[in-house]
Amino acid sequence: MYRMTVGEIADHYRDVCSVLTSQGFDNDQRAALIGKSTSTMKHYGGDGDKLHARLIPAEDLDRLRQKAIDLYWGAAADPYRVEQGDAAKAAGDHSFITPTYIALDFTGRACVRHPHPIYAREIADMAWGSVIDTTATPHDFPLDPEADLRSQWRRLVAEIRITAGVSMSEGAVELMCDAAGACRYSFWRVGVEHQRWRLQPTKRMIAALHAMGDD
Repeated sequence: MYRMTVGEIADHYRDVCSVLTSQGFDNDQRAALIGKSTSTMKHYGGDGDKLHARLIPAEDLDRLRQKAIDLYWGAAADPYRVEQGDAAKAAGDHSFITPTYIALDFTGRACVRHPHPIYAREIADMAWGSVIDTTATPHDFPLDPEADLRSQWRRLVAEIRITAGVSMSEGAVELMCDAAGACRYSFWRVGVEHQRWRLQPTKRMIAALHAMGDD
């Protein structure tokens, strides 16, 4: 269902790079992030019929896309930030106060603090965890039907990976790809809240993961 062609992968890579550039994250920084040379980065963006075109590894594309998403959500938090008061600044504290939700993983460890409940919910789902506020009050936000499917998908993926264990995690991802009709390049786009690259999971895909978990 969500299997990308070589051409689509190259197009998506160029789109991710374009977004990162617009966020001030240039080619040198992108190369450093995934441990590749700047010339290799250019080859990844080449057309498939070109002599030096190369297919970017899925895990490297995942890291670049996630960096773009993290930068997006970081910028989206700016309106929520409040400067410290005059007394704090006089004492040398020029930081910002940001009202936050806290995403916890399945062990109860904090993963991220963020003012956007949607993002906090996403991170918590991906860690098979939950969301609290800074007073430790649990939060379970109302979701529309499509958002609920995305949340279910993320939690099932997390449950299967965590249950499989670290050494088997990537193998579990491949099995989930096969069950859900996705490819390794599209898998981590399924269920994300970032609209630009979101792939919406279906009830059939979720049923396929449930069947995996039951096995």
